[in-house]
Amino acid sequence: MIGINERRRDIVKIIEGLDITPTMYQNAEKKYKALAEYLGRHMDFETTMYPQGSFAFGTVVRPLKDGKETAYDLDFICEAGRKRSEISSAELRDAVEDALKDGELYGGRLEVFDECFTIHYAEEGGADFSIDIVPAVHEDE
Repeated sequence: MIGINERRRDIVKIIEGLDITPTMYQNAEKKYKALAEYLGRHMDFETTMYPQGSFAFGTVVRPLKDGKETAYDLDFICEAGRKRSEISSAELRDAVEDALKDGELYGGRLEVFDECFTIHYAEEGGADFSIDIVPAVHEDE
């Protein structure tokens, strides 16, 4: 009969197997910080980029499909340092898209959606991943 300590070890092992590896996490963090720095240099106004969702909460789950690791995506907000009254949604979206398209590093990796922009990265650290960027302005006026 399996004791409670063995069950706890098994459960912890299963949970640890769901998480992305430290290498994957560090790679994603490095990429998002570089992307945030790039946008900060190539926008006509100040921006702040920060994680949302599973990356913000530290709950990124290693994606599997048919028993093999597959691509995962990380979600980020790109907040403009502008008041809502100073820039329209369309102007903000266009500014972020133009900055990303103009760059050699990101232009070829960019996929444009209505809700966000996605930058695709090749396999590093065991799995492909992408960064989804949602342009936003702060709600407070």
